[in-house]
Amino acid sequence: MLIEEDVTEAMRVPCFGDIGYCCALEQACLWRDSGRQASGMNAEVCAEAKEAVVSEILQGSGKKETRT
Repeated sequence: MLIEEDVTEAMRVPCFGDIGYCCALEQACLWRDSGRQASGMNAEVCAEAKEAVVSEILQGSGKKETRT
């Protein structure tokens, strides 16, 4: 069982220290996959993290998120 410190350390591995900034799941990414494996994160949770980062960036820029 992972403890919070293990997960925090694993999340320092991916791009820019946040798995949400890593490549899309369709692309190979050693850093993202290492962080996911170390933390036990599945693809769905990873995708949610990426969506949260995009939403934060758009909110900070004053632009609204639109879906096509």
